[in-house]
Amino acid sequence: MRALRKYLSYVLVLVLGIGCLGLIACGGSGSSGNSEKAAEEQTAEKTEEAPAPEPEVVVDPSEKFIGEWKMAGLQANGVTMVGDLSAITEDASSSMVIAEDGTGTFAFGEDSTTLTWTLKSDDVITVTLKPTDEDATLPATVDVTYQDECLSLALDSDEVSGILVYSKDGKITNMQEIALGNATDIASADTLVGTWKLSGVRMSGLSVYGDPAALEEMMGDAADPTMVFNEDGTIMAFDSECTWEVTESGATINIDEVSIPVKAFGDNILVDFGSVLGMDMVFMYSHQA
Repeated sequence: MRALRKYLSYVLVLVLGIGCLGLIACGGSGSSGNSEKAAEEQTAEKTEEAPAPEPEVVVDPSEKFIGEWKMAGLQANGVTMVGDLSAITEDASSSMVIAEDGTGTFAFGEDSTTLTWTLKSDDVITVTLKPTDEDATLPATVDVTYQDECLSLALDSDEVSGILVYSKDGKITNMQEIALGNATDIASADTLVGTWKLSGVRMSGLSVYGDPAALEEMMGDAADPTMVFNEDGTIMAFDSECTWEVTESGATINIDEVSIPVKAFGDNILVDFGSVLGMDMVFMYSHQA
């Protein structure tokens, strides 16, 4: 049970272009005077019939900021958290309204305040928040950046430090979700042999991912999460030696007579630790060369 307890301890610590091709065509000319004259007449006729160029459409760069935005993720210390942020704090809900008249509202947890905003550049607005009685969490002025249909703003205070990411539907469409539903069974042992580093975790609807160094730093003094699948069927996981196998039913890691399913997730693997505990808990690993 020692290795299994290390797994549980670790989980608790972790929770706390296509180019474009242009073609140019050219034609020849006739040799007779008549053909030259005819060509001149045709050119004149085409010139007279050429339509007037359409007026250039001017797009107001501030239009993309207008609307109601919901917090979709939090970036801090080299990792990104998306999904149900209430898994880590009850005050994780946040929203922002940017109105056409240069006003709006900003809410974080139970705190809410009004704001005014101005366009700083095509993809950045400067937001000024109205002071409240308890405004330590919110800076007086902050830049909000638009990118990939999301808004992001940086907060740095005693209570909140990181980059808040907002979208219209509260989801980040270009951010990979750690989900077993998108994983597949592993059919060959060759898929697993080698060293794997932790690159993400999903728990209770919250996905946390980042580079291995940042995730290991979150662990502090907890056991090393690196997994080394050896060809002889042994595996080093969380500073303990266990076994692993691939059968017709898929791949498993065997710890203290408990089998934990392992599935393929693109170039990564997912370790379904939640299947043992009866909860939503999945570890994502990336292969190391």
